[in-house]
Amino acid sequence: MVKLDTNGINPDMLEKLFSSDDMKPDYIALDLKIAPPRYNELASAKNKNLGELIAKSAALIKESGIPHEYRSLVLPENYFSEADIEELVPLTDNDPWYFRAYTPGTCLDEQWNSYTKPPETEVQRLAEFARKLGKNAVTPD
Repeated sequence: MVKLDTNGINPDMLEKLFSSDDMKPDYIALDLKIAPPRYNELASAKNKNLGELIAKSAALIKESGIPHEYRSLVLPENYFSEADIEELVPLTDNDPWYFRAYTPGTCLDEQWNSYTKPPETEVQRLAEFARKLGKNAVTPD
């Protein structure tokens, strides 16, 4: 069995993988960081519309018939918000959407390591918001 973890910024590669039975993964996990229009805030590659790439990847994954999940980190300083969830909802289906707290200390960008971990109550609150929007939001036990 093969699981593919993806940030979704290369939908052309997903199309290639999905078109071949020999390369098709058995399971996919798609990371959804923030609302698609905001993706360039997190990336150094400012010349691409990363949000459009993420949306295309999400659509390919939904249409693939391959079991999948979505994952979102609740970022510090209220960086990931209800507004982000509202914009991410159309990219998801009824497969699980896992929410967990960001943990500093291992980021390549040192700026992010200076932030503190958000409280679990914030993780629970945002997951509950996604549930109210009809999503299968899951949090750590």
